[in-house]
Amino acid sequence: MHFRRLTFAVLTILASFSALITTPAGAIEPWEATTEEECWDAGGMWYEDDNGGVCDAPPRPEGDDEWDPEAECFEYGGIWNGEWCEYPEWDPEAECFEYGGIWNGEWCEYPEWDPEADCVEYGGIWNGEWCEYDDGSLEAATNEVDCLERGGGWDSEYEYCFEDDGSIWSARDEGTCLARGGSWDQQEDWGSCFEDDGSAWSARNETDCLDRDGIWERDGDWGYCYEDDGSIWSARDEGTCLARGGSWDQQEDWGSCYEDDGSAWSARNETDCLARGGSWTQDGDWGYCYEDDGSIWSARDDGMMG
Repeated sequence: MHFRRLTFAVLTILASFSALITTPAGAIEPWEATTEEECWDAGGMWYEDDNGGVCDAPPRPEGDDEWDPEAECFEYGGIWNGEWCEYPEWDPEAECFEYGGIWNGEWCEYPEWDPEADCVEYGGIWNGEWCEYDDGSLEAATNEVDCLERGGGWDSEYEYCFEDDGSIWSARDEGTCLARGGSWDQQEDWGSCFEDDGSAWSARNETDCLDRDGIWERDGDWGYCYEDDGSIWSARDEGTCLARGGSWDQQEDWGSCYEDDGSAWSARNETDCLARGGSWTQDGDWGYCYEDDGSIWSARDDGMMG
């Protein structure tokens, strides 16, 4: 009987102690209190001042040197009066000058942003329209002297520095292009150098294309040459594609011809894929069909391999 009473007493004490730990002294923190009553309920210390009063956390017991109220006071811009921290009234005029503004008597006015001055301040070079930062790289050179010193090639027409590796494709003018054995392709207001290997694919105009037994494809204000070997894959329009026994895959603004052998791999949409016993994988705005034979190599995600 005595043992049971003792056990009950111990359990009662533990329950009471647990309640004290989990139940807060007040519903708010001391610094949130606005009245003396709320302050005491929150376990704080109430201090009267000109504004009515302020609630602060109770002082730490003597010997507890972890918290230094005076140091914390200075850290946050206050003035320690020997007992508590006093904060000076906010001076909007002083803050205005601190951040580069001009006090007009009522509010702070900031001068208009000067992008050129800001550019120079941060080490940039103002080119008249925007700020350029020179990191010492070839691409960052803004004049011919710096460009050549860094081993680059200077484009005098558009005034920019580029990397010239001595190849045909790096030539920026017709003279350099021809000197390197390239062919110059002149458009209306620009040109480019390319390597012409004599094939239909290298032709840049309709005349050269037809001379090389190629087919010229016109698309708006530009065109290209390709070699049509009579296969399904070479067909460029639906009529030619179907005439060669191919299947036409029409997208929004373009299409292609392919050979459909009836397998899952040839399916171009989910309906045909599933009808052929395939598995359809969607990736963004396009998808593809594949045949899953249950092997490790057919798995497309980690779950299927687990």
